[in-house]
Amino acid sequence: MTKIILKKLKDHDTIWHPDSTLVFKSPTDKLVIGRYVNNELISLDEEALELCEKWKFNYDSSLIEEEIATEEDDGEEEENNSEPEPEVVEPEPEVKPVVEPEPEVEQKPVVEQKPVTEAKPVVEQKQVTEQKPKQKPQLVENKYIKDDDIKIDIDFSEDFKFLNKYLSDLKSSVDSNNKNQSLTINNLQENLNQKNNECEKQKEDIENQKIQYIKLTDEHNKMSADFSLVKEEYNKLKMKFDGIKNLFAL
Repeated sequence: MTKIILKKLKDHDTIWHPDSTLVFKSPTDKLVIGRYVNNELISLDEEALELCEKWKFNYDSSLIEEEIATEEDDGEEEENNSEPEPEVVEPEPEVKPVVEPEPEVEQKPVVEQKPVTEAKPVVEQKQVTEQKPKQKPQLVENKYIKDDDIKIDIDFSEDFKFLNKYLSDLKSSVDSNNKNQSLTINNLQENLNQKNNECEKQKEDIENQKIQYIKLTDEHNKMSADFSLVKEEYNKLKMKFDGIKNLFAL
């Protein structure tokens, strides 16, 4: 079994098989698109197809279809470009028109016509009848109604009673609503006062804690200064002790 070694072809951003000179479409899509000979990429041809069969590689069939389509287009263009042969047109024989003889028309004698006189219409006379004068209609005396005869009895007392009741009910409802609103407002004010008191207490606690923090920081600074002094004295004593130790060692 021979090992198939593929190498990168940097000029074309793909890979190729040096043993067969076959070039693939991309590093991921391993379909043969041509051959790489003398630093040139040759498109897919018959030699490349034979090498694909030999090395059992798959080739890009779309390239072959494109070549076939281009060949067909070239053939059609050649056929269209070829000049058409001139057609020989034979002259048609001249046809002479046939003139038919006109039929003879018999002449009839002309008869003179007498003018026709119009008949005048007969007007019928209508008999005039004497018109009698129209009689005027007799006026009938109207009996007018006196104001004293009309009496209007309407009692509005019940309507006013109803209106007074409606107004009183409306007033009571408004008063009750006002009371409820005043109660809610008072409750809200009390809650706000409580919250303000709590906030002030928390503020005081924070200030006290701040003062304690400042005191602690001051104490810490003092202790650190004292510690540095003690450390210096300790170093001095240690140096003296080491000198005495060295003397005794001699």
